[in-house]
Amino acid sequence: MLKAFETSNVIMHIMIISVFIGIFFFTYGAYLEKKILQNQLDFLVDDSLGSLKIFLPELSESIKKPLKDYKVKLDSNADIEVADKNKQTMKKAMFAILIGFVIGIVIIYILSKKLDMEGMSRTQFFMKLIKYNLMALIVIAITYYTFASGFAKNFMSLDLNRIKKEIVDNLIKLKKK
Repeated sequence: MLKAFETSNVIMHIMIISVFIGIFFFTYGAYLEKKILQNQLDFLVDDSLGSLKIFLPELSESIKKPLKDYKVKLDSNADIEVADKNKQTMKKAMFAILIGFVIGIVIIYILSKKLDMEGMSRTQFFMKLIKYNLMALIVIAITYYTFASGFAKNFMSLDLNRIKKEIVDNLIKLKKK
């Protein structure tokens, strides 16, 4: 049977990881997603205009620069609607994390009162619990950051050949009209 500390440690660990992942996703994860999208668009432009650069370098550069400098602006109703839905999603996620955190704290507090303190005072119990979980959080945070910054940002999800085919197909359709 689990003891008070072990049970509380599992609950605290889940709470801290949930809070960290939520905050990480909506802060650094969102920032990284924008960088990944911009890198993939830059790669697509460079790759798509590569052949054009050989034959018409001036035209290639005149097309490439505006495409690379393009920044998404929230000026259409659809963009504003997406931004509003994202804000609502973030609020709901943070509220769910907060509720889970509060429930976890209440359970840990009840465990600390009802179960044997395993030879520790309540202060020692909570300090040990916090220390263990902060150490675990540091390792998890470093792992998440390293993985996202070192690997995820370099993952190429664009299928360049499919995109080129779609562009050519659309140009053919336009020419037929």
